[in-house]
Amino acid sequence: MATLGYNYRITDFQCALGLSQLTRLPQFKARRNQIVAQYNQAFKNCKHLILPPRGLADEACPHLYPIQLKYGTESRLAMYHALQKRDIHCQIHYIPIYWQPYYANKYGYAKGKCPRAETYYSKTLSLPLYPAMTEAQVQTVIETVLANL
Repeated sequence: MATLGYNYRITDFQCALGLSQLTRLPQFKARRNQIVAQYNQAFKNCKHLILPPRGLADEACPHLYPIQLKYGTESRLAMYHALQKRDIHCQIHYIPIYWQPYYANKYGYAKGKCPRAETYYSKTLSLPLYPAMTEAQVQTVIETVLANL
């Protein structure tokens, strides 16, 4: 974030679309939890990974599946590139907010302010998790992660 932004409001059209999608929430939630269960099963014995804490599947609707690679930034970057080569779009989460250019420039925050946040950031990668994922896509993610540990 280079500059301070605004709190934008969604349009009426976006609200209507959102309301129509709420009818599909139980289906979306069930599929997301199914994928989480598959990831958990596939990675449960991986000593190089820290899996996300298990939530209450009946209540939670996960939108991310963040894994932590125990060996830090280099292994996270290698995994990121391995997934990208297979056309698997993952995300690196979460950059400490005080590292964002706006806050660093305005307040002079230096790295090292929140070491746990920085450690988490250096190890964490979010795997794809969306209701339209096919079984083949889920298996490709699993196979790629396991092959690159």
